[in-house]
Amino acid sequence: MGHDSEFDPGYRLRLFELLHGLSAALWAVYLRRSEDVFLDPIKAREDFIEVQLGQPWAVFLDQHKKRDLSAIESQEGLQLLLMQESALAMQTSCGWFFDSVTGLEAQQCLRYALRALQLSATLGEWELLQPFAERLRATTPAAALMAEFLARTLKTLEAPM
Repeated sequence: MGHDSEFDPGYRLRLFELLHGLSAALWAVYLRRSEDVFLDPIKAREDFIEVQLGQPWAVFLDQHKKRDLSAIESQEGLQLLLMQESALAMQTSCGWFFDSVTGLEAQQCLRYALRALQLSATLGEWELLQPFAERLRATTPAAALMAEFLARTLKTLEAPM
């Protein structure tokens, strides 16, 4: 593990705290929004791996839905679970063992965070975007580049920021 010109030994803690805070906020969104969709939102999240391994969404939904759902509510349930999948993936340990936020590993964690934010935005949860972008920008000078990427990408969603 070599040092690059942007080495900042404190970036790991700042990035970890940023992603941990985002994960907690996404978890709160998931619990609030999924309680009307799933019988047991935590079990639904745990069992979602079955869909990733090939179980049809309709079969999964029949096992976990709280009540009959409209097509829009079914889609929201899927988006909530995909949001949680990305929230878990953004916390993978590979992002914490490298010298710079510009490294591939940290960038992948940030891509997962971006995906979770995109999914939360499609659910109407816009309030997470601005604070995350501002905190990311302040993490390191290199992270400011990722924050700009985030801002450009989220504009494609036509978000009311």
